[in-house]
Amino acid sequence: MGDWVRLQELLNNLLTNAMKYSEQPIKPIIIGVAAATAIGPERQVDSASFHVFYVQDFGIGIDPRHHDKIFKLFKRLHAQDKYGGGTGAGLAIAKKMVEKHGGSLWLESAPGQGSTFYFSLPKLMS
Repeated sequence: MGDWVRLQELLNNLLTNAMKYSEQPIKPIIIGVAAATAIGPERQVDSASFHVFYVQDFGIGIDPRHHDKIFKLFKRLHAQDKYGGGTGAGLAIAKKMVEKHGGSLWLESAPGQGSTFYFSLPKLMS
């Protein structure tokens, strides 16, 4: 459960970036639910308390040294006129949306290898 408007904005921002930062004419995107074991050893997520979703693209990728920087408000890694412009606010907003729901947002990416953005959201407690 969550604020549908905020969650919609989250997905919109992740999907828009996935399409924007691909130079391919066809831009495949995979949206899914990650198994806790598939997340990787560097990221621990309590699978009993959180769902983990992902948006994966096959675009230009992001150098690991910039992974933290891209979540800062108004930070762009490219010139304003490259990749369709934008303000550099989309990922900062997406991160805030997830955090307001009690989750977190992170990525796995490397230049030329595409990007996978993961986000966790708390499971309903009964």
